[in-house]
Amino acid sequence: MSPKPSRCGGFLHARRLPALNGIDPDALLTASQGAVYCDVTLAAFCNWTSRGYRNEAGKHVYLRPATRPDGTPRRNEHRHLLYRLIDIAAAEAATSEAAGRLNFLAAA
Repeated sequence: MSPKPSRCGGFLHARRLPALNGIDPDALLTASQGAVYCDVTLAAFCNWTSRGYRNEAGKHVYLRPATRPDGTPRRNEHRHLLYRLIDIAAAEAATSEAAGRLNFLAAA
């Protein structure tokens, strides 16, 4: 029996995300949707945006909202900020080990 994929999409590293079952890495999610997708609290997700996190290279980075070509942040019809799925995945992958969350690659 293969390991059960985590609720965060079943990927271990964000760089592997584009190869997984045709998921669009540029899909846009709100903070609430991103928190549910990664199985973290909304507060944890917001901490990634306000306090930042350490990426795999050890550099301190922030989760930033997706931007339009003119540099303004993208928002949905309710004016909530939108974040790219690949950026959310990178933040989750970088913080999951330190937080004690395990992610397994989905069985192909």
